[in-house]
Amino acid sequence: LVTVDREVAGKSYDVIFSNGDDIEFDRKGVWTSIESRNAAVPDAVVPKQILDYVNNNYKDAAIRKIDKEERGAYEVELSNGLDLKFNSSFKLVEIDD
Repeated sequence: LVTVDREVAGKSYDVIFSNGDDIEFDRKGVWTSIESRNAAVPDAVVPKQILDYVNNNYKDAAIRKIDKEERGAYEVELSNGLDLKFNSSFKLVEIDD
């Protein structure tokens, strides 16, 4: 399923796959959010610094969702229920449970 959201700043697109995975794209076609319902988000789309941090600190957890935030920040949801927020320099700035 593909939907188009019309916003003041332009269009955005939401693609929902039959397995429930969801990818959102901005008006330029760049992903802004990736969510996997039953598996990990593919390592290839996760910035290396974030992937390394998660692998080193939460070995038994998988990244289930990653969002690109404003100004280059990222928010990551792990399979263990934690939410990690990274700034544009990929430094961890917040942990929510």
